[in-house]
Amino acid sequence: MNRQKSLTRIAELLGRFTTEVGLLNAANLYDINIHAENVLIPLIKLAYGLDMVNANYTKGKNFSAVDLIDNKNRVAFQVTSTADNEKIKHTLNQFIKHERYLSYDILFVYIIGNKQSAYTGKGHAEIVQDKLAFDKDEHIIDNNDLFKKISGIVSLQQISAIEQFLEEEFSEQKIEFRKKALENPASVKHTEHVYFNLIEANIPETLYIADIAIDREAIIKESWTTEYKLKMDASPRKVLRRAIDLAGLTRIADWHVTGNQLLTFRNLHDPAEPLRNFIDQGTITPLKPKEYWTIDADHQRSFTSILNFSLQQLLSHKAIHYIGEDDIYRYQPEGKIVKQRTVEWKKTKRAKRTVIFELFDKNKEQIVCFRHFSFEAKFNLYDEQWYLSVNPTWSFTSNGYKKSGLAKYYAPGLKRLENNNTIYYGFRFISYCLTHNILSDEITFPYLTFNTPFFDEVLTDTEVVEIDENVPEDTPLE
Repeated sequence: MNRQKSLTRIAELLGRFTTEVGLLNAANLYDINIHAENVLIPLIKLAYGLDMVNANYTKGKNFSAVDLIDNKNRVAFQVTSTADNEKIKHTLNQFIKHERYLSYDILFVYIIGNKQSAYTGKGHAEIVQDKLAFDKDEHIIDNNDLFKKISGIVSLQQISAIEQFLEEEFSEQKIEFRKKALENPASVKHTEHVYFNLIEANIPETLYIADIAIDREAIIKESWTTEYKLKMDASPRKVLRRAIDLAGLTRIADWHVTGNQLLTFRNLHDPAEPLRNFIDQGTITPLKPKEYWTIDADHQRSFTSILNFSLQQLLSHKAIHYIGEDDIYRYQPEGKIVKQRTVEWKKTKRAKRTVIFELFDKNKEQIVCFRHFSFEAKFNLYDEQWYLSVNPTWSFTSNGYKKSGLAKYYAPGLKRLENNNTIYYGFRFISYCLTHNILSDEITFPYLTFNTPFFDEVLTDTEVVEIDENVPEDTPLE
């Protein structure tokens, strides 16, 4: 009953969405289309399971041919209010012209309004040739198709989350506010503060490159005598990592392999540097980082890998581990015993934030899983300066390390409770952890540091006021 009620309401709200776009476009107020792109991001994520971002924000304004992209799943959306075949052909032309098919296998054209009752598909095949599998019946969609997709969702929690999101976006007050803002922007008083979720990165002045000099076959065969056995076709990085482990060295991860070359910020000319044991020391070449990343797109990607591996090394000293399966960084237990973990931090106040929670069954007798504070992190290059973008999130484990199957039940509820403040304070907390030691015995990592975000205040000890961890900004999630 609740499911049908929610679906009926979602249909009504999607109808409002379509009507609003149609009315404002008819009045030549096309900025509503930009808003529509952002509305669709969470809807597509919930309905299609795609992790979309706005390409105009991540790739630069007016990124041609596509508006929304999921780089991991290689799916792109062009969002438009124009439903005719000429617009479809124009989109396909731009997609092919700018070689977007090299990055995305699937292209959807999303009509924010009503698509035509039918499309002939005339001219599509000639444009895409064999570079894109574009089906007019499958890949031209509108809000009605989105609703059909939502109707097929089994999880009532997911349907409720979509309903709540649409209620917030298409309330009468929100629609009236947008109409007023678009008709007369000067009449609207904006009071919301907007902050970038970017932290400026400081990288060393020198990047070192050297040829790798290890006996690959011997290392692979030696690994067969251990718990972690390598295959003969193991990647160069896996083989070098095992060579480092087998040498009995403390785990070193802040390096990258491209071809047969090692790249690192570590000083390979320093006789005490452990990585010298795995390279041809006569080939060591120091470079200015910019000299390397500006060579071409491949070198920039390799340089980004160096930054990512350096970040993993930095955070491992803070008991924050990279979880490749989910592409997130997760706060881990400090010791072998898995239990609740708190981190003390201070900005305008001193506080303790709980980053690992024990979740119990209904009778509060048994721990069913652990909830970990986590975050997504991506390096971005703007005007020759590297920044780390950070997005707080949560993850769940059954034993502190292994992903819990209960995540699908807990995560949607947490997401619904999040608001701008919880995300803002989560970002501030993470930025504090990146710029300060948070463990009493933490080893300072010298090859990657970050600057405090420009809007954050740093107080002296005498200005700090003690509070408990249930500060208002933490309450909704903890």
